[in-house]
Amino acid sequence: MTRTVTINLKGTNTASYSITPKQDQYYAGDVITTTLDLHAINEFTGWGDGNTSLVRVDTLTDNLTLTAHFVQAPYVMAWDFCHLTGNNQTFANRVANHAVDTTNVGLMYYIAADTLAPNFSTRNNKFTGKELNYCMVRKTPAAYFNNPDYLVIRFSTKDLNLVGIKSKIASDNCVYQVQKIQYSLDGKAWEDVASITLPADESFNQVWYDLNGQLPEAAEGKDSVFVRWIADPTSARSALSSSDQSFEYAYISKVVVTAAEDMGGASWRVNPIAEYTSGQVITSVPGIRLTLGGGANVWSTADSVNTFGEATYLASINGTQNPVDAGGKKFSASGNPPTVGAFYKFEVDYDGTLDVAVIVNANKASYIVEDSTAFTDYNGFLVTTKTYTSYSIPVKAGSDYYFFSEGSKMGMMGFVYKTTSALKPTHEQCGIYSTNGSLFIRATKEEVISVYDLSGRRVANLKLQVGTNEISGLKKGLYLVRQSGKTTKVVL
Repeated sequence: MTRTVTINLKGTNTASYSITPKQDQYYAGDVITTTLDLHAINEFTGWGDGNTSLVRVDTLTDNLTLTAHFVQAPYVMAWDFCHLTGNNQTFANRVANHAVDTTNVGLMYYIAADTLAPNFSTRNNKFTGKELNYCMVRKTPAAYFNNPDYLVIRFSTKDLNLVGIKSKIASDNCVYQVQKIQYSLDGKAWEDVASITLPADESFNQVWYDLNGQLPEAAEGKDSVFVRWIADPTSARSALSSSDQSFEYAYISKVVVTAAEDMGGASWRVNPIAEYTSGQVITSVPGIRLTLGGGANVWSTADSVNTFGEATYLASINGTQNPVDAGGKKFSASGNPPTVGAFYKFEVDYDGTLDVAVIVNANKASYIVEDSTAFTDYNGFLVTTKTYTSYSIPVKAGSDYYFFSEGSKMGMMGFVYKTTSALKPTHEQCGIYSTNGSLFIRATKEEVISVYDLSGRRVANLKLQVGTNEISGLKKGLYLVRQSGKTTKVVL
């Protein structure tokens, strides 16, 4: 008997899978191996049956349906060399394997002895039996050790903020201990972005190291920016005892350009490819927390492009369960806000305004509730046709706000939250503070600030907007924030 195999990928539009053996038909008793590829821009969160392996083996007894779940990171473009079909392939240049904007796909090429090389080589076996990454090869002959070869990518940073570079670097031969990422606006004058120092002993061999950095504000908004991976020839070289040291070898992989996620003018909006779960809390907007329903409700997303005011939304979420309280009663019967089903709860820290973009079904009693009291204008209100709109309400620090429809599932596209309160928590009055693993900086004007670790290395460069600005992704520790000519210490 033939069997069908269906693989679903959720939360991503870049991850992929392969099945071996690849056959036109499968039969009961066949053993198949499914392998997932994250393409350097996804986090795998598990299979629907609880399996957490990127590679799984299944014996077919019946038709097989598998669902893999991912969280896709915001990215601009990425080179993961997934196009390779063999080892030692060469390319004159290469556009990104993945790019969000088809008009900005970047270009990767190779410079040797200050001259554009005719091609560069790649590998698909670094390192078999260990962490395996497809990669390019940077190989400088000994005669040019003082003027090393380098890999370059060129791309546009128009309309991009907080542009970051992520990559992995490794060697299995002879390599300079200090490896750098540098940037240039003309491909000639280069400035350091980040560096890494490899071990002096042979422990560097066949180990992939992260080499990441953030471009300064000066590199934003440009038609062309150049980024290169180059050895520091003033540093010592590490080598295997078996190496003849006639070349300096480095393998570079998983090159990703990142930038601040575009919210289209909203404080937060539904991501059309993301997965959302019952009870999930959205905390990315300072001063407000959004909880998505609760109970056994299952959220789904749908394309829904709408613009309200200055905010453009791309998608909406909706549930499968009508909202009720813990006792199973509607709000109109119990006076208690829902705890189960399709509802949206906002917990507010500061006075201000909240504009929520929603989808309201026709002739269903709908509510906007502050704590446990419905707003007069939104107490069981009805619309005669399915309505896509944004409702604006004043909000007070310390209160909770609920949006929902009775006997129906209200959809939601996102929200805009603006603070107006002059009363701020003590930790915020100083203007620079940390909480929940992020650094927050308040600004009364647009300005550029830099954040340094105690070694003096700049770890972030941020163009502040008026209001509260968040810097995430920093490790725990002590940092120095340079703002308006003053330096402030902050512990994260």
